[in-house]
Amino acid sequence: AQPTPNKTTGEITTGEEIITGKSEFTLESSQINAKINPPTPGSYYTYYEADDGKVYVDICFEYKNLGEEEIEADEIFSAKLTYDGKYSYDGFSVIEEDNRGNFTYTGITDVKPLATEYIHYLFEVPEEVGTSTNPISILITIDGNSYTYILR
Repeated sequence: AQPTPNKTTGEITTGEEIITGKSEFTLESSQINAKINPPTPGSYYTYYEADDGKVYVDICFEYKNLGEEEIEADEIFSAKLTYDGKYSYDGFSVIEEDNRGNFTYTGITDVKPLATEYIHYLFEVPEEVGTSTNPISILITIDGNSYTYILR
């Protein structure tokens, strides 16, 4: 797919490459699962397991820093999940390391200029959100721009 330059708002889809003044990013994947592992788990790795009766909604971005300075990974984007048009959930971000074999905290990780990293945003939600067919949308703010991802 061709990159979408200067897209500052609107709906985004999986695999769509968006270029802003500060970054180039793609929503690589999304999943709903009780346990979230890194894509290629190493022999020792961190994972996220939801509490009983809950699941995680996980969205993963491939993010390239086009800025001239490093940026703290936890400042790159924020997101809010809306379920069934009325229920809101906040989440948190984690970043992959070790060739996509582990997760680490975004608060202690910088993305260097021209580096590409994989950042996940996780929302712990009631199991019903994962099993129903009601709509899930995620409002994502990145580089000061707002985008909507319709998970279903």
